[in-house]
Order: sequence, then C-alpha cells, then structure tokens
Amino acid sequence: MDQLIGRTMRRWMIPGLSLAVVRDGQIICARGFGLADIAAARPATEQTVYPLASITKIFTATAVMLLVEDGVLELDRGRVCLLQHRLSSARGSYRDGQRANIRPVSGRPGDVAARDISLGRGEVLRRKSLQEMWRPLRLPTARETGYGLGWAVNEFEGQRVVGHSGGDPGFATCYSHFVTDRITVVVLANRGGNFFLRIHEAMFKLTCEIMRAA
Repeated sequence: MDQLIGRTMRRWMIPGLSLAVVRDGQIICARGFGLADIAAARPATEQTVYPLASITKIFTATAVMLLVEDGVLELDRGRVCLLQHRLSSARGSYRDGQRANIRPVSGRPGDVAARDISLGRGEVLRRKSLQEMWRPLRLPTARETGYGLGWAVNEFEGQRVVGHSGGDPGFATCYSHFVTDRITVVVLANRGGNFFLRIHEAMFKLTCEIMRAA
C-alpha cells in the first residue's frame, strides 16, 4: 500500500494524504502520508483535519432521510421532485433530532469511517432507507443519473460503489463504499486546484487499488 500511495502522491504532487479503510464494520487501517503543513514540516496523520467538502452531502441527505422515516417528509419516485433535487445537491446542517447518532462529522478520515460503520449497522437509518438512497434516480427520459439521494452510484469490477467525492480550494476528498465486499475507503488530501477532476479520478483509482489490497 505504501508504494501505491507514494506513486499516486508523486504523480499528482500531493503534499499530504490521510486515509481510513473499513472492512466488515471494522476500521482496519487509519494512516497519514506526507505533510499536512509544508512550511511547518508537520506530517499528515490519521488525526489530520481536512475540509470534507461535498462528502457532507451524504450526511445532510441522511438527516433528511430520517425525516422521511419519521413521516415528516415524503419521497415521490414517480417524478423528479424538489426533495430529490435538494438531496442531489444538498448543502445544509443536521436536524437536531434525538435519535440515530446524528452529530457533526469532523474532517478526520477515522470519523468519516466511524459514521460509515454506524450506517452499515443500521444505527442511523433503516437498511431499506439506505438502499433507497443508493438507487440511482431516473430522468423523465428514463436515463439513469448515476446519482441517488445524496450518494453517487458507480461500478467497479461488476460491483456497486456508492459514496461521494469533494473538493475545496487546495483539497480533494473521496469516500467510497464497495457494497458487495463491504469495504469502505476514505481518502482526504491537501491538493486541488487546476487538476481537480483528474486528481479525483486518480483518488478513485487509488481507492479501488486499496480495496483490492484490503
């Protein structure tokens, strides 16, 4: 894994990177590589905080789905409705509800991994609700969007991959859950800028290689 990550960081000039890997509901790896702060020569660790950027759409959509479970809101899959649109581009905060471990998530990879474990155990949402969020929306033309309710839906080697990527100036993030293998990889890096999309492609490729090695 070290050589794989080192090659990716050199190729895309990523100063620092932190990651966490979950397998079968357990964090099996949480590490940092490179530098979190070049000027101060401060190393990146599993405790380094990064902006999560659009990864937070998953958590916002989860909070909204709790309202659906409580009967406060209703999803209409017969048409592209306002709620679905909002979940596809949500920027917001959690409800202050009393159940389901809804609390702010820090920018540490281990904290994102811990939230992933809670989701997988059914401690946050019912399994049926999670499956609903992972189902790609269809446009009126019947074409799938590749996006569920707050989750991007992709495929890797025949299995479904759900998650989200994100970016803020100088940062790139990637959270991927491989549904069949029950492996989740969270990668947070302090590199963005003009190569934003290509870095995300490289991070997803790195995520897939880490999944193979997990």
